[in-house]
Amino acid sequence: MKKKIAVIFGISGQDGAYLADFLLKKKYQIIGLTRKKNKINLSRLKKLRILNKIKIIKGTALDKRIVKKVIFKKLAEVYFFSGISDVKESIHDPSSTFNINFIGVKNVLDRIRHIDKNIKFFNACSAQIFGNQKKKINERSVINPITPYAQSKASSFWLVKTYREIYKMKCCSAISLNHESPLRSNNFVTKKIIDQAILIKQNKIKYLFLGRINVYRDWGWAPEFVRAYYLMLQRKKMEDYVVGTGTKKSIRDFVYRVFKILKISKNKLRYNNKNFLQEPKREVGNLIGDISKIKEEIGWKPKITFEKIIHKMLNNEIF
Repeated sequence: MKKKIAVIFGISGQDGAYLADFLLKKKYQIIGLTRKKNKINLSRLKKLRILNKIKIIKGTALDKRIVKKVIFKKLAEVYFFSGISDVKESIHDPSSTFNINFIGVKNVLDRIRHIDKNIKFFNACSAQIFGNQKKKINERSVINPITPYAQSKASSFWLVKTYREIYKMKCCSAISLNHESPLRSNNFVTKKIIDQAILIKQNKIKYLFLGRINVYRDWGWAPEFVRAYYLMLQRKKMEDYVVGTGTKKSIRDFVYRVFKILKISKNKLRYNNKNFLQEPKREVGNLIGDISKIKEEIGWKPKITFEKIIHKMLNNEIF
């Protein structure tokens, strides 16, 4: 039996790396695309000990020649994680954000549509497309993006939905809540908290500086999320799903839990620091998922708790 072939755009990021490991264990052949092939950018794949098991190609979905090269008839699945995910970076450079997060998706979908509509396509969307919400968000929540990043993701979400309905393509989007691991990029607040708390414990720095800490999120475990993404593409009928935990925790909760484990005084926290404050109307203060649909239709649900996620990150446990 021939191995299934999967292409992963953005393979060097947290989700791309974890998904590659997951698919390799299922005997897939993996082609991975990344903007840079340097040692630092490929460090996650090396840490997972899978770098030499993947065909790595330098390039992005904005290059149609690259897309044509990697999307061919024998493919089983394509996963799209490539793009700009930093909200501040998106505000600084909205054009680049929109290009890779939307045009990149369109280039891949168009290629699939013209050569083989049986190729399955997964789009990594974000719950940021809903903006601030008082209630838990689900697949029927009103889309109200408030940053260039969220706007680009909302556009890609509608694009995928349109191609599925008009062109009858096998494509879907995961509307993901926050998901963490030791492979998280340093520009995400959870990784910053973990890294700097350890430095405080080692007496290398005095304080942890943050912006607002009464910001609530739904934090999950990244390896569990990539399993959900895979399961979404195995369905006969493609659907979009909210992927999260349904649990509400604040940045304050995260910090205090880390400090408690490391036995660090709460006085070491300095918040509302002007260097880390976003414009209030551009900061999403509350995003919690209602994952009823994915539980009922796919049977997926998270098992790793908020407390366990923090424990794993502090101890650098990859899985």
